[in-house]
Amino acid sequence: MRRRQRKSHRVEAGINVTSLLDICFVLLISFMVVAPAVRYSIDMELPKVKESKFSDSKKPVSIQVSNRNASSTTYYVDGQATDLDDIANQVASAKNYEGSKIVALEADRQVPWEDVAKLMNELRSKGIDNIGIVTEKGK
Repeated sequence: MRRRQRKSHRVEAGINVTSLLDICFVLLISFMVVAPAVRYSIDMELPKVKESKFSDSKKPVSIQVSNRNASSTTYYVDGQATDLDDIANQVASAKNYEGSKIVALEADRQVPWEDVAKLMNELRSKGIDNIGIVTEKGK
């Protein structure tokens, strides 16, 4: 009987894409994590609800309320920090407000409800009544 001879081990020319795929997946995951925080660079956790039905073609003026440093609440109008006393004037002078007359209120979950109520009271006292509360879609 004749035995087959083994072929010698030859070096195969090819591109090893494993490390390239690893790098691509790491970049993809990092962009997915960073992209939501880039909006205004204000780290916020919005309340979660089942469903939201807001569809308006005009972009509303956005007010963010943050309490990340736990000592005081910070207010932002379209990403610019402001005082509670001056917030209604800044909303009224924003060019987004002229077109939509809608104010989108984004409050972090850790913000005390009293601070949100003070903000809403301040806006209503200056004639800004169309306030929408922004939430995230949850389970």
